[in-house]
Amino acid sequence: MRQMFLTLLLLVAAAPAVAQDAHERDRAAVLAAAQRLFDALAARDPAAVMAVVVQEGTISGHVTRDGTTRFFADRWQDWANGLREGSERLEERMHNPRVRIRGNMASIWTEYSFYRDGRFSHCGIDLFDMAKVEGRWRVLNITFTVETQGCRRR
Repeated sequence: MRQMFLTLLLLVAAAPAVAQDAHERDRAAVLAAAQRLFDALAARDPAAVMAVVVQEGTISGHVTRDGTTRFFADRWQDWANGLREGSERLEERMHNPRVRIRGNMASIWTEYSFYRDGRFSHCGIDLFDMAKVEGRWRVLNITFTVETQGCRRR
């Protein structure tokens, strides 16, 4: 009886560690999906974008210039197709991401910095809505700000 009690006690004590490990794996997978989107942007590869997003989602932005804020939104396919235009090397870097996960839904709130041909362009906040589809994390929606002041270049 004592042996069974000790075994049960060990199993109960180990459960939070197992749950924590699963959460950390999901967190890493969520961030990896966001990074795959950034890699597809850098490669200007519409097919790679579509492989990491939920097709029905959107990408939207808030751009403030000269005191006026402009909002825009695109479907993923339209945005991805637009990557073919231009030859600039694009790079987006995440900083201090905060990830929240519940079931098959997750979000990332992260600062970012953006570079064109290796030169700093702007910074802002990215807000990713993530969905776990067929066992893989994908980007459902992303909303971002475009800021040119108060940026930390990283």
